[in-house]
Amino acid sequence: MNPDFLLTGWGICRLRHSLILILVLILSACSWSHKPVQPMEREAADRALKAASGQIGTNPAAAIDTYRLAMSKYRAMADIEGEMWCLSGIAKASLSVGDSLSYLDGVNNMSFIVSAIEPDLDYIPLLLELQLATASGDLLKVSQLYRDKDSWPVTARLRILAYAIQADTYLGKEGERKVKQCQKLLRSQKRKLHRRGADHALQIGRARYALAYHYLAQKDFKQAEKNLKLAMEPDRLYSDFDALGYDYWLAAKLELARNRSDEAIANLHKALRLFEGSSNAVMLGRVRLELKSLEQGE
Repeated sequence: MNPDFLLTGWGICRLRHSLILILVLILSACSWSHKPVQPMEREAADRALKAASGQIGTNPAAAIDTYRLAMSKYRAMADIEGEMWCLSGIAKASLSVGDSLSYLDGVNNMSFIVSAIEPDLDYIPLLLELQLATASGDLLKVSQLYRDKDSWPVTARLRILAYAIQADTYLGKEGERKVKQCQKLLRSQKRKLHRRGADHALQIGRARYALAYHYLAQKDFKQAEKNLKLAMEPDRLYSDFDALGYDYWLAAKLELARNRSDEAIANLHKALRLFEGSSNAVMLGRVRLELKSLEQGE
């Protein structure tokens, strides 16, 4: 028998056994279960919290029930941050239905948690205060409420800055320190824009919108346009169409400042459609009035 044949056959047999061993190792690796990155119940709680956030604008009474469902899940895990977001949502929804006692109960529970359990979660009640003051038109209070802490999440710091920058701009107050701080934080998140999900990207979009608003008031149209485009990207990609409506509304203001009335009208029509979809009655009325004035050449 040809010894080359024997050697070849032995080699093939050895190769076959090696391939089988590799296949077994691969299948074994695929069968290993991955370690969860968070408690499995957390996913259900997060879904309930997100659902409640979606209900609050159209059905605040239902939102309260959904927030309470989410809160029961967070409490069962001792997830204090999740519980705080639920309390904040309940407080806001309670005001919408005229239940001041429930609102105060939510605020008091948040105060207890901050003082006795998690002091660094104090940005959550602060964000609630800023949101309510902005909604009521008390921009002086918004400006006065501003504060910052390095221990807070970057997205929370950016959201707080966004409220403060817009308020200061509207009031004509000097706010360059806040603008520079906002730019610094945004630079630190440049490579993380889409890596951390929709909520992270949308908060960055809010900060970009605030900078665009600031630069428009400063008549720095180039920077206003740049930041507005950067705000539009996450709002469009992650389907925050109400925020996108504000983007187009501000784009119309930018075009008007450039004496481009046709472009301004086109942007207002886009904003109108978006606000119709999000049922934003306040901005719907405002945009309709602005469109009527522009189309009549006033």
